[in-house]
Amino acid sequence: MEFVKSFLEVYNLQFYSGKLDEALSILRDPEVDEEDAHLLALALTVHEKRNIPVYIWTDDSDFYDVNEILKGYDIHLFKRVR
Repeated sequence: MEFVKSFLEVYNLQFYSGKLDEALSILRDPEVDEEDAHLLALALTVHEKRNIPVYIWTDDSDFYDVNEILKGYDIHLFKRVR
């Protein structure tokens, strides 16, 4: 959570909260892990505020189920290297 707190000092909390809601709706998982939603909200915020692509390395199926949707946000998913 320290990373999230430092992140919110740079980006507006209200903006981030909107992105968190958007992340939850994208994941569409009633039992979504809070960490997944925060990670996606961070990615959405960075992409929108900096206009750069964002890359996420994860093995989590919550993300892979929405891989095509995230490409529209310029967020790219990669499986972690084991």
